[in-house]
Amino acid sequence: MELEKVGPYLIEGKLGSGGMGTVYKGQHEETGVHAAVKVLAPSLSREEGFVARFSREVESLRKLSNPYVVEFFESDVDGDLYYFAMEYVDGETLTQRLRREKRIPWREVVEISTQICIALKSAHDAGVIHRDLKPSNLMLTQDGKVKLTDFGVAQVFASAKLTVTGGIIGTAEYMSPEQAQGRRVTKKSDLYSLGAVMYVMLTGRPPFRGKTILEVIQKHKYGQFDHARTIVPEIPHWLDELVCQLLEKDPEKRVPDAYVLSRRLQEIVKKVELSQSEMTMSIDPDSDAGASTTVAINPEQQANIQKETQVSSASRASAHFPHESGGTLMREMMRAEIEEASKKTPVAQFFDNTWVLIVLLICVLFGFYLWYTKPPSPVTPEEEVVDSTEINERLRFVDLDWKRSLKRPEAERIYARGVQQFESGQTKQAQETMTALLTLLKSSGENPQLVDRVQERLDELNGAQEEFISEYVEQAQTHLDGGQLAEAQTLISSMNTLYGNDSRVRGLVEQYNQAVKTRQNNGQ
Repeated sequence: MELEKVGPYLIEGKLGSGGMGTVYKGQHEETGVHAAVKVLAPSLSREEGFVARFSREVESLRKLSNPYVVEFFESDVDGDLYYFAMEYVDGETLTQRLRREKRIPWREVVEISTQICIALKSAHDAGVIHRDLKPSNLMLTQDGKVKLTDFGVAQVFASAKLTVTGGIIGTAEYMSPEQAQGRRVTKKSDLYSLGAVMYVMLTGRPPFRGKTILEVIQKHKYGQFDHARTIVPEIPHWLDELVCQLLEKDPEKRVPDAYVLSRRLQEIVKKVELSQSEMTMSIDPDSDAGASTTVAINPEQQANIQKETQVSSASRASAHFPHESGGTLMREMMRAEIEEASKKTPVAQFFDNTWVLIVLLICVLFGFYLWYTKPPSPVTPEEEVVDSTEINERLRFVDLDWKRSLKRPEAERIYARGVQQFESGQTKQAQETMTALLTLLKSSGENPQLVDRVQERLDELNGAQEEFISEYVEQAQTHLDGGQLAEAQTLISSMNTLYGNDSRVRGLVEQYNQAVKTRQNNGQ
């Protein structure tokens, strides 16, 4: 059944859909203002505490007022449908443009990214983090203006259960490593996502790709990407280095904030323009006639250079060369600089003497001779007994360490096998290996450091599995609620093959079977 009206908005058409719901183009029945109306998926309203969180957190979005952020109009409930309305932007998404043009010239990338920085700074100052910055959330107007959409929606609608689903906390290709690991998200997480967006604009592809969402997430956490400049050589190396800094795994190594990033982006354009200005200087130190200076820069840059030259060297030039000018003045100034730089300090002059160096060498050699020819001090019988006892004690500890070390290499080898299984995609085998190894290590009580490492890896495995399965459980549930049985069957069948023992998957199978029976009965 097609939606015709939500709240005061008359629905004119569907704009798109995602994990959280569907976006429609609507018109306010009283004011006539067009708006993008997002109707949330029915499964969200069933989350514990969602209504209270919806009302409380939406107020934070009302504080966002920025020309590069889509304006938030209102939010309400119409029957069992939760919706919010925002500014309708007549244009295309960055995703649509990339599909058409593959990649964007670097100067325009800098301009688009600068506008995004302004939007991010406004939100971060208000305490709002986007969490899902990606090309499909960036609208481009006809006049080249950027509008950031769905700003803060992930934070508003992320309840305790929903924070692990990809549709809420972020999209895999643009997700920061800390998001992928379930750690606290900060403004630098948005900057990582912006770095991934800049990368795809410059090269036409995201920094990390994979056959599954889990594979992409693992690459964000541990993988390395190709520099953008190796794919598109004409990109300035300053811009390439900045993108690499934004994509650092450690948030502390990224750019501090969106404002600093915008300044760095503007500096890149200036550096490129300055480097493209050709300056050729040729000076003949033996001939006044041959001394010449050719400068191929614009008048403003030439005036600045002349001003700096006058400030730094006018006094010295006027004192030593009052009657010289042009190439002769330049030659003599360079000679004076060379002579001044070549002057040595008194200490340097002292050591710059062959006989002094010879004497120092003889003293060093004589000192070594005395040290090595010094007779050893006699050892008393008591000292010999002490030394013998100490040696025996050390040997006893060496034997103990040897016996203990016989067990450690095998445990560490098993641990390495579990890590290798996980990296090769054998998540289930890795989980079984780590669980068995942890049981053995805890029972023996030895090697607590390895116990901690195994426990940490096992927690990451469980978290990754929970994150992976929760996303598709949510999608399958949305399909079932919307009556899209074919789409739901595809997801449920795949999850049943991988995680048939999970209670959530079994529940989805039962719901699907019941929905099929209901549809068959209705058909009869």
